[in-house]
Amino acid sequence: MAPPTLLTSPLVLVTGKGGVGRSTVASAVAAQLARGSRVALAHPVDAPPVHPTPGAPRTLEVRPIDRDASLDLYLSDNLPGPLAAALKASRAFRLITAATPGLAELIAIGELKRLLEEEGFDHVVYDAPATGHLLALLDAPGRFERAAAAGPIARRAHEFGTWIADPAVTGMVLVTTGDALAVGEALDLIDALEARLRKVPEVVVANRLAPPAPSPGELEALAGVEGVPPAAVAAIERLAARARSERAQLGKLTRRVGTQPVQSHEQPDAPVVAATQALATIAERVR
Repeated sequence: MAPPTLLTSPLVLVTGKGGVGRSTVASAVAAQLARGSRVALAHPVDAPPVHPTPGAPRTLEVRPIDRDASLDLYLSDNLPGPLAAALKASRAFRLITAATPGLAELIAIGELKRLLEEEGFDHVVYDAPATGHLLALLDAPGRFERAAAAGPIARRAHEFGTWIADPAVTGMVLVTTGDALAVGEALDLIDALEARLRKVPEVVVANRLAPPAPSPGELEALAGVEGVPPAAVAAIERLAARARSERAQLGKLTRRVGTQPVQSHEQPDAPVVAATQALATIAERVR
């Protein structure tokens, strides 16, 4: 169950290091929010597509964010018709905008805002780019505002920056695995988010953790049982070592954000299943 602050956030950014299961978590968050609300599950158009969680409510819609389409909409809304049409048709204009640092991120913020304010979604869950790109997204409005100094571009950049930094608007879900590299990057991102948004993520999801491991006593008993395949013993010993390491890493996250991460475990592989069955046999013999 998501915390109350996340349930009331119009915009939910789901972020994390590449390969940690960010899109799966974004789909699950969107499906939960869609129970009683109209929700858009948004993602960059050039990223792998996201799919709603099986059985998600019909009030959940997937919306890819297309930079070119969003830019065309902005031109139509803010420029005279002939000038907007000329810029849309200009290949040089497309090349310049594609090469402008931060413009894609600024357009993405504008599209997220439009989905909420013009299309009437109650929530937008954004399957945001990986951690470094998310920071670029958050920095884009300030960069454009400073570069423009004044005028409509500076005003719009200021509007977007103020909007996405508003804690009443934006909630955050950070996804990580339990390995030291992923947790280290997650901790760095938390520090950066606190500096930019003056908040830490409402939810940290520790994904793809090792299945529950046996105790040291159970491992000792398992190693002494005749007929247990050596591969099973080795697999479950590795599992136990991995679980210990992950617990230490999750402790760092808990101390940093003040709450325990939501934990999701992998299914055990075949050797671990065999070892678990052997442990069950041992327990039965003892009884």
